[in-house]
Amino acid sequence: MPAGWTEIPFDDRGWRPAGSRVSIGLPPWHELEPSGIPLQREQAQTFARVVSVLTGRCAEGYASVDNLGLLHFREQRKAARQPETLVRDVEALLRPGEAAAVIRPIRGGEFTALLLDAGRETAGYIRLDLSARGGEIVDLLYSEHIDDDGQIVLLDPLTHSQVSMADRYRCRAGRQQHEFFWWKGFRYALVVFRDVRQPVRVHHVGVNFTSYPVEEKGHFACSDPVLNEIWKMGRYTLQLCMHDSYMDCPWREQAQWLGDARVQWQVNAYTFGDHALMRRMLRQGAQSQTPQGLIYGVFPSRHHSCILPDFGLQWAAALWEYYWYSGDDTVFAETYGALQRLLGYFAASSKPGVLPGAAPAGLWLFLDWSPIYKDDLSATYAMQYLEALRGVRIARHLRQPKDVRAWQARARAVERAIVETFWDPKRRAFCEGYDRQRGKRIDQVGQHANALAVQLDLQPEHNGSIVEKVLWRIARQHDRLAGSELLNEYSARTKSPVASPYFYAFVLGAMFKEGYDRQAIETIRRLWGRMLQQGYTTFYESWDQPRGRGHTSACHAWSASPTALLSAYVGGIRPMAPGFAEVMVDPRANGLEHAEVAVPTPHGTIRCQWREDEPGTLQGGSTCLQPSRPRCLRQPAP
Repeated sequence: MPAGWTEIPFDDRGWRPAGSRVSIGLPPWHELEPSGIPLQREQAQTFARVVSVLTGRCAEGYASVDNLGLLHFREQRKAARQPETLVRDVEALLRPGEAAAVIRPIRGGEFTALLLDAGRETAGYIRLDLSARGGEIVDLLYSEHIDDDGQIVLLDPLTHSQVSMADRYRCRAGRQQHEFFWWKGFRYALVVFRDVRQPVRVHHVGVNFTSYPVEEKGHFACSDPVLNEIWKMGRYTLQLCMHDSYMDCPWREQAQWLGDARVQWQVNAYTFGDHALMRRMLRQGAQSQTPQGLIYGVFPSRHHSCILPDFGLQWAAALWEYYWYSGDDTVFAETYGALQRLLGYFAASSKPGVLPGAAPAGLWLFLDWSPIYKDDLSATYAMQYLEALRGVRIARHLRQPKDVRAWQARARAVERAIVETFWDPKRRAFCEGYDRQRGKRIDQVGQHANALAVQLDLQPEHNGSIVEKVLWRIARQHDRLAGSELLNEYSARTKSPVASPYFYAFVLGAMFKEGYDRQAIETIRRLWGRMLQQGYTTFYESWDQPRGRGHTSACHAWSASPTALLSAYVGGIRPMAPGFAEVMVDPRANGLEHAEVAVPTPHGTIRCQWREDEPGTLQGGSTCLQPSRPRCLRQPAP
């Protein structure tokens, strides 16, 4: 790049004038619209430490490759026995300034690599500031993990991810600064220097941190420091998964999955109180609709395998939840036609019965990573359909009496069919599936269907028993096996599927709903507290993350539900009407001595603090800041 080309005085008269090569309306710019969200936050960050100095031989053809990830995967790196012989003053590159780490000349065909640790998961653009002769190659590789030997963990691009989380920079002569063009999510960065014939002075390697411009309006603190750290960890995990959309993770896919976004929105409501990003997701979900009426599970995308029928149902449920927390009903008018077509698809495809059967070939019925039953008639799938049918509230809100009558009637029929098909009166629990060919229930009683059944009050007189004998029983076993190879084996052997961190949003919600607060808090403390003990700085995607290090995301905000639930139930603030127009103040102590919470709402920030002076007696108060004051309802915990 020409020196100073980004500066105002730069003389670009020799450059060709910019011009339009593709008109709007042609692929891929079929149509444009205002983004509806603010510009991203940017903030300078430094790396925390240099983990190691490494060396090795360059792979064949290193100077010109199509896939940098594949190149690095084929190379072997070993720690330098005497790092000073390769790099002088290596720590100097951690802080910007005139001081510099010096990369000593390297023999032909070899490289020197520096493994840097950001200190915690981050997201942003790497910045280089160095002085070079010119022609040197600097490669950057990004990862969330290092192994027990201090080596960066890479995904095989041929088997795990064809996307290379890598960058390359070719030096020109003199002092130069460069910021790469696509942001990355990572904790560790491997900086590889090649073709160094004369010393290269590295003044600084830093990060231009980026995320959605969140404001930390929410707050939670209690007498348990582990719960406090879990709450903050969930908030930070969510921030790293918020950019120009809700994203499943900043590291690998950076994709807007609609099921993930539903959980992320609930956490957002208690931490940042931002509405624009969720509104955008709901609108884009409607824009993704197929001619048959299905909603894409991840969007933007046009690949048929990204159509997840269950995530379409999660999108439908999220429409009302968005209104419930934000009070903004303007999104209904724009998305109502998509909701009608989605529910129409399920009504037509569920015949001859009323329950949805197996997903059509080519589509992905996800439900969860857990090995729950997904063929023929799935209880979890059917209950998600029932929850979507409760979109009748939207029809009623928009004064659509024809849809109100039709959806109410179908919801009643689906609810009856769910109980008749999946309820096991002997176990007093719901089975996960039903085989119509054999005419019998699948012998699998897990957390998924039973958590949804409690949330939907399908057998309300048995809710407490379901929580205690299914959800809590499995959670106790899960705690003993979490992070081990035995977890899926336990699910299969005992026929008691364990929910992933994503689906625990519904499991924990069911526990709190029925007043099993102690069990819910203990589950959070043990399962999410284990992530803290393992050294993670964000919540990971799957319980097997420590064992499968690097193959699933270490920063997944679908796992952040405890942050919202601690504010809602331990802090005790929950909306009783859309947009927190009415509020329940209902803190749950359960062994905690004190807590304080702040919840952002459209009416201002609601604060509650309490202290248990005597067992069973809480002392405290709540306030709501202007501009307007919602009605506060006070009700003791069950």
